[in-house]
Amino acid sequence: MTTYEPILTSVKFAFALLAVLAILWAVVRPIWKMLTRKEDVEDLLRPYEPPLREEIQVPTLADEQEKPSREAMMARLKADPHQTAMMLRNLMRDKGRSRPEKEK
Repeated sequence: MTTYEPILTSVKFAFALLAVLAILWAVVRPIWKMLTRKEDVEDLLRPYEPPLREEIQVPTLADEQEKPSREAMMARLKADPHQTAMMLRNLMRDKGRSRPEKEK
């Protein structure tokens, strides 16, 4: 009968070699590439400069149109009672927030 010891030893050696090569490929190779990479020195020494952006001007209601007259406002509010109620509710809520708290 033959012994399988030399065959098992060679299989173990092959697996060990394969494991070492896998570690080299997965760990050492990326580290080596990172350390040996050549970058432009000016890019490393130059401080970060954010990209230039155009200034955006947002139009406001005051810029676009003048304040409506009292008569025009009253006519608009009389035409839509729901809008009137919403406006009054918002005014009362805003006025309540801006009023200082009373001390007891």
